[in-house]
Amino acid sequence: MRTAPAARFTLAAGRTPRVLVSAISALAAGSAALWAARKMAWPGEVSSAGAVAAALVVFAMLMAYHQCAAVSLRWDGGLWQLARADGAVETPGDLAVVVDIGPWMLLRFDAGPGVSPLWLSAHQSGVKPGWHALRCAVYSPRPAATPDASVEEAAL
Repeated sequence: MRTAPAARFTLAAGRTPRVLVSAISALAAGSAALWAARKMAWPGEVSSAGAVAAALVVFAMLMAYHQCAAVSLRWDGGLWQLARADGAVETPGDLAVVVDIGPWMLLRFDAGPGVSPLWLSAHQSGVKPGWHALRCAVYSPRPAATPDASVEEAAL
């Protein structure tokens, strides 16, 4: 089976995922506020500081999500390269599909040992013209690794 041809993709959070995250965040913050209100009504119970902290964390995550910069993924036919949208520095690594529900994929970019993986959300509306090509590239077989020349020489 052939590998996918070289291509470049820009992953930007589309409108649908942002609306979904906003709705889930609002639901979580509302639940935390309701829990805090119930706890405050019952004297002697645990303080509502936990609920307030949870609501603040949800709000901070929502704000961070809305300010995420787009990333650029480049597939050269054998290796993935990740760069911020400005494309200044590319980092080589491996890209794996973790969740695929059709118009949305959760991807994990591994830059190598000792580096935390980067989780990427790819939505059809954020990769409009290249959605099919991105799906082909992430699912295409990787080229077979060629043995290192030093290993071949050591075998002789």
